[in-house]
Amino acid sequence: MELTGMTFTLLPSRPAPPAGRTGGAPVRPAPVSVDIRALVHAAPGERHTALVELLRTLTADALSITDRREVDASATFLELGVDSLTAIALKNRLQDQLGLALDATVVFDHPSVSELARHLAALLTAARPTPA
Repeated sequence: MELTGMTFTLLPSRPAPPAGRTGGAPVRPAPVSVDIRALVHAAPGERHTALVELLRTLTADALSITDRREVDASATFLELGVDSLTAIALKNRLQDQLGLALDATVVFDHPSVSELARHLAALLTAARPTPA
């Protein structure tokens, strides 16, 4: 089909999702609860671990992966199947959960769960109020 100089091609039907993914209609995001005060005041190692687990959970949910343990923290988001729309949805959920203002490109600027967790930990540390 052609429309004012633009060509559109109908794509073949979507292939079946990989094992561990539900596929089908979009799934409503699972509720995730974060104790932001505990996270901000946690020791650096605990904070990083908690953020990795949060990111694995949100990424698995965004990609319709049933078990968050299937999300490899060292794999890039692109390798995991995160596209630009999923990246924005993930960024929006992180903002809601953590109360941080994040750039639209944060998921691709810090391209793995582990790298993004380090970045978020640094932002949370910087946002932590200093004792008087």
